Amino acid sequence: MPRRSTDERRGPLARRPGRATTRAAQRRPPHEGPAGTQEAGPDPTGAAGRVSGRMWLAGLAAVVLGAALGAWLSGLPWLLFDKSSVKDDLRSGPDLGTAVSKVQLDDEGMSRATREDHRPDASLRRFLARPMAAAAPEFDGRLAAVGAVNVDKLTVRVVFTSRRSQLINVIDITPEIVKRERPWSGTLFDAPPQGGSPTMNMMFDLDRPRPLARDAGFDEDRNTLAPGKPFFAQRTISLLGGKQQVVLIRTETKHHYVAFRLKVTYMLGDRTKTTVIDDRGRPFRLTALNGSQDRKNLKYPRIYEFHQGFSLCQTRPASKDCG
Repeated sequence: MPRRSTDERRGPLARRPGRATTRAAQRRPPHEGPAGTQEAGPDPTGAAGRVSGRMWLAGLAAVVLGAALGAWLSGLPWLLFDKSSVKDDLRSGPDLGTAVSKVQLDDEGMSRATREDHRPDASLRRFLARPMAAAAPEFDGRLAAVGAVNVDKLTVRVVFTSRRSQLINVIDITPEIVKRERPWSGTLFDAPPQGGSPTMNMMFDLDRPRPLARDAGFDEDRNTLAPGKPFFAQRTISLLGGKQQVVLIRTETKHHYVAFRLKVTYMLGDRTKTTVIDDRGRPFRLTALNGSQDRKNLKYPRIYEFHQGFSLCQTRPASKDCG
């Protein structure tokens, strides 16, 4: 006898569950989802669409407002502070560049002196015996190498360069005396001035207790430069944004050996600041002539003086090379 399937034994209702389920679904209310949930039917008023549109517009407005606010806040420091000042605060390095060099002008000659008696070696003697030795470019370097310094006068050229956006005003330059003592009295290499009246910006009399920057004038009676009115009394040296200014500074002494540096005081915005000028890390140095200015009573154990063709030869002690 053939075996019947399970569905056949359960009867006709067990073989058609889908039909009963469909009838039950048809008896539910039109907006009731499965297991009692509420289905989203059509919205005849369109309220949901209007709410969604408003939310999209509100989000767009928030993005635009946020971007505008961020841009304004990022620019706020420039509104509250001076742009040049802020830029300068961010820059590194010195505010004021100073290129310094010693120059030799016609009115000051080429005389040099050492502290102690120095006997030049054969190489230096041959150099000094050359015609126009005192005018040679290496003259100053050869004598500086044996410790000789300027006699009576020293001229320094300073090129000031602004390295800031704000205006820089140099309001004072003063010597800082490192040492002041009696004139040196070693060996004199005497090459006195041959005349001339160069144009100078400022002068310092280093024999004064507190040397002051003064205008460089010309004394016609003595035919030489002379200090005039205080240089910074009615002026400053102004520099803006990379500009340069050249200043020629003459220092003089008639009674001392002096070692000094130059202290520069300047204004950057509303701040007062200083910088120091020296001779490549060392003080500037010069000495007064040890003896009378007419050269009749010079107090040196060894002297080299002008000879033929602006060469120099030893005259004290007397030397047969001078002829």
